[in-house]
Amino acid sequence: MAFALRVSGTTKNGEEVQIEPSWWNINELRNTYDFTEELDYYLDCYLYVDKQTLQEIMKSQEKYRRKESFKVDYWMEENQRTESELDHFVANLEKDSTIKIWIYEWESGLG
Repeated sequence: MAFALRVSGTTKNGEEVQIEPSWWNINELRNTYDFTEELDYYLDCYLYVDKQTLQEIMKSQEKYRRKESFKVDYWMEENQRTESELDHFVANLEKDSTIKIWIYEWESGLG
């Protein structure tokens, strides 16, 4: 079973944004926050947070971006781009915004 993560929300300009920070540690997030789980063949976990909590999560997950497995050129470039997108997203959120963090299971073909 493989999982991925997506952060989504709407900026103060009405732009719908979806970002997938690949370095975020899904296990740590699920153990730290109270995600709502849905099982419909695949497992989906949802967490709705405010802007401040999103910033706290971003800060707590930064240590994973620096892991050895992400020091390959492709991942360094991809993660830098994603980090910039996250920063831009947060900068353009209303103070009272609700952000969705969605952890979803997908068919990897490995198991």
